[in-house]
Amino acid sequence: MDINDLFKLFSEEDKESSKNNTPTLDFTEHPIYWIGMFTKIIKNHKGFDLYIKKIFNKLTPELEIEIDKMEELGDWVTFNRAWFYIEKINLKNNFHYEYLISTATPDTTMALDVIIAHFERFEEYEKCAHLSNIKNELKDFIK
Repeated sequence: MDINDLFKLFSEEDKESSKNNTPTLDFTEHPIYWIGMFTKIIKNHKGFDLYIKKIFNKLTPELEIEIDKMEELGDWVTFNRAWFYIEKINLKNNFHYEYLISTATPDTTMALDVIIAHFERFEEYEKCAHLSNIKNELKDFIK
């Protein structure tokens, strides 16, 4: 049996139609994704700081960027990216609320504590209020 004969059974039209009919789900606009990404970003942010330092030292060793400035840069990127995800959670939306209480972990509450402290330092109290509301909703579900 010739392998090429086997592949001739499938026409190019079949390949194209199967590509167009393949169902896909985009989880990037789903609360479970937002909560997971938020938690993961905050948990890994110290590793990200080290990565940023390494990149800048490779790119511009002659500039000798101050360590404190690089930590600030890493924190700014990390916390603003984490905010990008968690700000989408609307506690008045039952769908969001149900996913929040069913998927949040102790790591999520730790991440909320860390990011609240960061935004308090820069007096971004609107963000702190949103984050505190989420944390308060979770306190009865996560021990």
